[in-house]
Amino acid sequence: MADGLIWIALVRLIAVVCGAFMLRGADWARWLALAWMAFHVVVGFLHSMREGAIHGLILVVIAYLLFRPEARAYFRGGER
Repeated sequence: MADGLIWIALVRLIAVVCGAFMLRGADWARWLALAWMAFHVVVGFLHSMREGAIHGLILVVIAYLLFRPEARAYFRGGER
């Protein structure tokens, strides 16, 4: 039980770190956020096909938003 809570807390901490550093324009943070969301797709499929599909759709939207030309410019330091 305690091991599960530690993993849940760690996954949530990763999300917070991603968000904070993406706001600061850290390029690595958007890649970590994408990996974090991909993890959620896998976990979603472990629960049900519908959950996995929904998480997959959210992953596609997030990937699109994070890798548009405007976002790439932001993460390169062009727009701050």
